[in-house]
Amino acid sequence: MAKELFQFIFFISAETEGEPAEKSRRNHGKPSHGAYLTALYHRLRQTMALLQYRTWSPVLQAVLLAGIIGLSFPMHARATEVTLAWDDNNPIVDGYQIFQRAEGQAYDFSRPAWPTDGRDHSQNSCTIADLTPGVQYYFVVRAYAGGDQSAVSNEVTFVAPDPSTGTIADGNHPPEQPRLTSIVENENDVSLTPVLTASEFDDPDTGDSHAGTEWRILLANDKRQVVFDRTSDNGRLSKIRIPHMVLEPSTAYSAQVRFFDAQWNPSPWSQPVAFTTAADANDRNKNNVPDNQEIRTPMDLNGDAISDLDQASVVKSLLTYNEQHMIGISVELNDPAVQIQAAASIAPSVIASSDPAASQSAVQMPYGLLGCRIKVEPGEIIAVQFNLSDPLPADRTQWVRYDEADGMSSCEASTDVEDSGLVVNRYLVDGGDEDADGVANGVIIDLSGPREVEASDSSLAISDEGPASPGGSSGGCFIRTMF
Repeated sequence: MAKELFQFIFFISAETEGEPAEKSRRNHGKPSHGAYLTALYHRLRQTMALLQYRTWSPVLQAVLLAGIIGLSFPMHARATEVTLAWDDNNPIVDGYQIFQRAEGQAYDFSRPAWPTDGRDHSQNSCTIADLTPGVQYYFVVRAYAGGDQSAVSNEVTFVAPDPSTGTIADGNHPPEQPRLTSIVENENDVSLTPVLTASEFDDPDTGDSHAGTEWRILLANDKRQVVFDRTSDNGRLSKIRIPHMVLEPSTAYSAQVRFFDAQWNPSPWSQPVAFTTAADANDRNKNNVPDNQEIRTPMDLNGDAISDLDQASVVKSLLTYNEQHMIGISVELNDPAVQIQAAASIAPSVIASSDPAASQSAVQMPYGLLGCRIKVEPGEIIAVQFNLSDPLPADRTQWVRYDEADGMSSCEASTDVEDSGLVVNRYLVDGGDEDADGVANGVIIDLSGPREVEASDSSLAISDEGPASPGGSSGGCFIRTMF
């Protein structure tokens, strides 16, 4: 049943993402658009409720929700050994087990190839020895907590080389280990939107090319907590700016990068670089709303008969960057796990200064870019409501999202503007394509807003470097072979 439930979530999500971009011009005479999104959201929440039923274990739920996993190509091996590594599960589990089979055989899940001592092992790498040269082997990993086991990871394959010749199994070497060059080890007062820059791509195979780059940032005091993980394969191969709202003020982090060659063979991760972010000079009272955007008088923008100031964890009311409009951002009041941690209206000039390719679209955003950081259960699906002080013209408004990893793109398949033009509902998934941190880590970063267009114009300026591919760690078990 677990697998069927997960496949149901994935199918529905994929169907939603496939909505045509032409929905930028809404026909409010056809209420089925909003009804479809609302029905979809509630159906997804019903499925989530099944996953969260108390007889389910946290590890099983987490692995299922983060179960979109991938396969990388084999890396070096020596003699008749292979070293395997996989991503840590989030939350922490009791341990992992590796299962092995030879070509033409089935896995025996009662006999793990590792560990063989009967103890719990929580490290995320191991070495399998005594492999027969020339035999095609296959490996998967499972996480477990107590008596609960996850589904199997993706499968990797490996042909044991001949130790007398040292032949590499697939004839391809991984790229050399890169370095982060833009941040100095233990640097303080780092920007909340720093630019990460990597060293040049270097590969021992003549003519091999740089196909992708994965960037990740972890909390320094909890190396299992990934706060940002994005992979780019079209532009932004050597540097990336971390999107707004991802990093918190005065917080210690650790950053890494790795490269992929033309065969998507990954390099080793770079050595981690520790840094601490600066305090937020625009939020001196530390209430997670810019000081010049605070509304200090009682307001009820979400219309629930309770002052927004009295429910700051679920409602953030603020002025736009230009002080021309007011916005109320709210989440479900009956879900104590969901809280709005921060909100802001980001000026178009800020976007244009860091990404000239998006400047034309940015200046057409009268409310600015509406950013919010929302705490959720890992992998959760939520609805976020934007209550606007001034209505949006239905025939001249397109809802878009922006971050410096993806550029500017339409997100109307996950957005519903009510007929009044005053209420906007966004449907978001932790770790989904529209979560700017790229990972199912219990935090959703939404960076979106209304863009004005001419009645006959549905075009959208996209960064000339192209959007980053969906990717990064999803928190599940991603297994790969290493030297």
